[in-house]
Amino acid sequence: MAYDTLKETAGAGTNKAYLQILHLAARESEAGVDAALRWLIEHDEPIDPKAVTARVQDQARIPPVTQVEVDPADPADYDVLLEAREVA
Repeated sequence: MAYDTLKETAGAGTNKAYLQILHLAARESEAGVDAALRWLIEHDEPIDPKAVTARVQDQARIPPVTQVEVDPADPADYDVLLEAREVA
């Protein structure tokens, strides 16, 4: 998909731009480049090596989809459960 999108926008520089993106994936992170390309395509942003590099560098600030923040439990909430059980 990335190569096809590059062909539409980069013209004669398609192969060079694609090789730069592949080099970034080999040097940095394949998963990071994949995520950056997906984000650029989903948001109709132009795909070029600079844009992909910028997204890969920004990914440290973007929380992963599987990251979930849970507030710590209050132990007093469990005391209420035990009190209800003692009454029964």
